[in-house]
Amino acid sequence: MHLVMEKASFARAVEEGRQYIQSVADELLADETILAEEYDEISVENICAFFNTDIGRRCAEAEKKGKLFKEQEFIAEREIDGETAIVQGIIDCYFEEDGKLVLIDFKNSVLHGRSTEDLAQEYEMQLVLYEEALAGATGLEVAESYLYLFNSGTFVKRWQK
Repeated sequence: MHLVMEKASFARAVEEGRQYIQSVADELLADETILAEEYDEISVENICAFFNTDIGRRCAEAEKKGKLFKEQEFIAEREIDGETAIVQGIIDCYFEEDGKLVLIDFKNSVLHGRSTEDLAQEYEMQLVLYEEALAGATGLEVAESYLYLFNSGTFVKRWQK
């Protein structure tokens, strides 16, 4: 799912829909970027659901302006329990809009009886680290921060200034 999101043009996904998303998945299989077992796990419908949201359309608009960024690696120092630690990660997606950033972390997590609030708490520190890394690297404020749950097609908003 993440690889399809990485390789897909968000603008084309909004404009062309399911057929385009399917073609991206098919191409990943054809060029052996993914295995057949991984291909079988891709839910084109769940990916399409993202592009049918306001945030998905905002991402597409940002991409048209060259302000959408996907799979951005970072390394940062952070104080954890009184010790300096090196933290590294990969930010799934963010875009610049009106001089501020919007962060999206894609999750394939299944709730299994947990609430979206429980899931948000589980990933809170990860989002905080991503926000700090983005703000530090770009000098821009992270105005919105979301988890996007593919399995339920919902966004879990962390905060907004």
